[in-house]
Amino acid sequence: PGELGKGVWGYWELGAWKPLGISGRQRARLRKEVLLAGEDWAYDPPRGEMRTKRKGNKVDCIAAEKRANTVELMKKMPQMLLDYKRLQLRLLVVCTGCRARGCRWPRGRRPGSRRTRVCRRRTTGPSAWSSLTRSMF
Repeated sequence: PGELGKGVWGYWELGAWKPLGISGRQRARLRKEVLLAGEDWAYDPPRGEMRTKRKGNKVDCIAAEKRANTVELMKKMPQMLLDYKRLQLRLLVVCTGCRARGCRWPRGRRPGSRRTRVCRRRTTGPSAWSSLTRSMF
């Protein structure tokens, strides 16, 4: 097989790719004859290692990890709920025309406008917390 010595699929000659002179069907027939004769086909590329990682659905593979994560999160749930309630308490007072000193939002802003803004100065002060925290917690 002098033609196959140049390459199984083709070869570069003077900067241009040249396909083989024999067709793929003829090349496959030659390969089959060589393998049936008990010899090795020298033109095959070397094989890599077999893939050992099992395939499957992601849900099946990591279901136990998800359940363990859920148990850990359920242990943290009371504290997370308390933090959420505190955040909602901070955002309770909506700034529609804040009179707080140094507030950067104008008085003409209305709750029905595109985005309702919250004045954190009025909600985080001791006066806002004192009455609401006693009733909620």
